[in-house]
Amino acid sequence: MGQIAKKYKKEYGIRVDVQYGGSGTLLSNLRVANQGDLYIAADESYVHEAIVQDLVGKTQSLADIVPVIAVAKGNPKGLMKIDDLFTNGLKVAIANPDAASIGRLTKKIFMEEGYWDMLQNNITVQMFTVNEVANTVKLGTADVGVIWDATANQYDEIDIVPIPEFEKYASTITAGVLNFSDKKDEALKFMMYMAAMNKGLKVFDSIGYRPISKRFAPSESRKNSK
Repeated sequence: MGQIAKKYKKEYGIRVDVQYGGSGTLLSNLRVANQGDLYIAADESYVHEAIVQDLVGKTQSLADIVPVIAVAKGNPKGLMKIDDLFTNGLKVAIANPDAASIGRLTKKIFMEEGYWDMLQNNITVQMFTVNEVANTVKLGTADVGVIWDATANQYDEIDIVPIPEFEKYASTITAGVLNFSDKKDEALKFMMYMAAMNKGLKVFDSIGYRPISKRFAPSESRKNSK
C-alpha cells in the first residue's frame, strides 16, 4: 500500500497517510474513532461488516490472496502436507483471530477441516498482524506460520508449502469509502486509482499479489518450497 501511496503522490501531488493494522483491529478502531477516509481489508467479509454497520458506502475489489504455510528457506522441517503441522514439538505461529483477517480465516479453515483442536496443541504464538507472523518464521521463533501468499512473496527468507486444502479459502482485498469521511470524493479517486490496471493493480502485481485483472488468467505459483 505504501508503494501505491507514493506513486499517487508523485502523480497527483496528494499525500495519502496509511495506518497499518489487522483488518479486525482497524475496523474496531473505526467504530470507536469515526476517523478516516478509506478502509482497506484483506478479507472482503470485514468490508461487508462495515457496510452492515453503515460505516462504508462505495466499495472496490483490488486483489486476491490465498492462505499458505510459510516455512524458513529450504523448508528445514520437511513439511509437505497439512498433517505435518501437528508433529509433536513443531512451533506454529498464527495471527490472532480477533485482530487479523488471516487469523480469523486460519481458525475457520482448521475448524471446517476438523483440525483446530489438533493445531492448538502446537500454536506457540499469536500475533496481531500477518507481517508479524511472517517475521516469527523469518527469525526462527516459529517453525511455520499461516500467512497470505502475497505476504510470503515479500520475504526472501521464507518459502511456501502449497496446501491444496487452502486454495478454496482465497480472500479478496477490498476497499471502501467511509461514510463519515469529509473527503469522500478524494477517497473515491484514490480507490479507483488503486483499481486501475495500469496504476494500483500494476503495483499489486509487481509485489506478488493477484490483481483482480488477472482472475481469469492461468494461475502460477510465484514461490514454492522445493
